[in-house]
Amino acid sequence: MVLKFGLDPLGAFFLVLYTFMWIVTGIFALGFMAKQTNKKRFYVCYILTYVMLACLCFAQNWFTMFSFYAFMTILSSPLVLHDGTDEAIAAGRKYLFYTFAGATLTIFGMVAAGPFSTTLAFTAGGALKPEAVSSGSQLFKIAVFLTVLGFGANTGLYPLHSGQVLSHSEAPAPAAALLSGVSNTAGVLCIIRVIWYVFGPEIIRGSWVQYALSALAVLTCVLGAIMAYQQKYLKKRLAYTSISQLSYVLFGIFCLNPIAMVGALLHVVYHAVIKSCLFMAAGGIMQVNEPHGDEPATEIQIARSKGEITSLAGIFKEMPVTMSSFTLASFGLVGIPPFAGFSSKWYLGTGSLAGGLPVLRWLGPALLLLSALVTAACMIPICIKTNFMIKDKEVTCHELSPQMIFPIILLALLVVLLGIFAQPLIDVINGVIAAFM
Repeated sequence: MVLKFGLDPLGAFFLVLYTFMWIVTGIFALGFMAKQTNKKRFYVCYILTYVMLACLCFAQNWFTMFSFYAFMTILSSPLVLHDGTDEAIAAGRKYLFYTFAGATLTIFGMVAAGPFSTTLAFTAGGALKPEAVSSGSQLFKIAVFLTVLGFGANTGLYPLHSGQVLSHSEAPAPAAALLSGVSNTAGVLCIIRVIWYVFGPEIIRGSWVQYALSALAVLTCVLGAIMAYQQKYLKKRLAYTSISQLSYVLFGIFCLNPIAMVGALLHVVYHAVIKSCLFMAAGGIMQVNEPHGDEPATEIQIARSKGEITSLAGIFKEMPVTMSSFTLASFGLVGIPPFAGFSSKWYLGTGSLAGGLPVLRWLGPALLLLSALVTAACMIPICIKTNFMIKDKEVTCHELSPQMIFPIILLALLVVLLGIFAQPLIDVINGVIAAFM
């Protein structure tokens, strides 16, 4: 096995997304981390994680992809551990355990595919020998299932979701924004490579593997939204909605048709923008409400610094720009037209109906709609509480610094613009998909 690099349309698509989001979140991080300790360690790991993700985009064989996926996991873990609290350390350990447990499953796919491949390099349509594909061997089906499940740990696919949820909720806001909105899509990139560039979709089309993976994706969508609804803390609620939203993407991939794939890649972009905006806004709210100086902190102030949702009533009056941006991003997360999130879910539902899988072709969109309704129940009450309820007079906070508020405003505007003017992005995605489908 040797490292092999190159840049195809799929890799370029993810590379542009990663680069843009890393720059935007980096601006926010400069403001957020100004008063934090161990800044150098944070920035070194921040940059190195991006480098590993960029190399993952350039990877042109399985060994290269697996290597940089593992490096990305290792180098991003200090971002989770940064605060050094018992909760952060426990989250970091769980993040590493689940991600590496998933990565271990992917080795089976590498071993199974190697001897039966025409080339070790990624090949659009699959690299297996024709006789291997025609044999329909259960070995290959099991290998695909385990490999996809393994990389699914990075996206929070059930039952390997716990590590991602804890990492998002315990990491500092800039790291949480990247882990939840951006680096989690490394698993999406790897899954597309496995299905479309290694084994080929015909191995699993119409088989128990396609049913099982689609069912897991839909189950994660619904369970993630339900678990998010039960959370009392803002970052944890956002963390659970992340695994729900990324499972929309996986469902689109598992439909194995171009329409659903457009929805999947479109949602990758929307998810990155929306979830990064939400986590940065949430982190900013918690930071400006942290007690300072020798004055005793009120109960409501302590609750806000922890992100307790019930304590945020009326905070719009103190932080109008932040909360307006949070509200716009929440509308996108729910999928309310014309905000980003609606068109991707429309393509996903349409692609499922066109997929032809009995039961799942209509049950899938129905459950995705249920997930969207539960997500609305998670996010809309927060927006109402923060924007319209009377604020607690004991608490006075302030708007975020310009360095922190600029990236939040930019991403909130993109939630609107990418929703209204979705067609140029859809055209780009169609070009990416045409290269391998």
